[in-house]
Amino acid sequence: GIMVCEEGKGRIADNIVRGCCKAGVVIRSGADPLLVGNQICDGQVSGVYVYDGGRGRLERNVVQRNAFHGIAIRDSASPELRDCRIHRSGQHGVFVYAAGTAAVHACEVSGSGNSGIVVCEGARAQISGCKVSHSSHAGVWVHDGGGGVVKDCDLHKNRMPIR
Repeated sequence: GIMVCEEGKGRIADNIVRGCCKAGVVIRSGADPLLVGNQICDGQVSGVYVYDGGRGRLERNVVQRNAFHGIAIRDSASPELRDCRIHRSGQHGVFVYAAGTAAVHACEVSGSGNSGIVVCEGARAQISGCKVSHSSHAGVWVHDGGGGVVKDCDLHKNRMPIR
């Protein structure tokens, strides 16, 4: 996999990250990379794990068939996801929790084993222009104490559109 940490930066583009036993891409400790056009798939945990103040911009990446979450965000991390495709995650497509924040724009999230996008207590997300479909639970689920904005999204063919 790929790890960017200790305020690392740089551009990570057009790679295939497949079959990792941990997260395919880890962004932590203030790192702020640009990930563009990568395929992150078939991991045994989450496709992308952003934590400990990690930031980063993820654009036009395909994150699919990861056993746990497509993208997990926690511990004061604050990435921006734009025009990503997150498909067939074992649990949640995008999981924001434990004081994480996220900006999720024009992403497509489908076929999640649980909910498409989840914002837990103490976490926040700005979600706009996304298509969330075919989730086994809610398309977007904001828990009590979670917050943010869901705007101009297409939520269809989920067990529950929004909770």
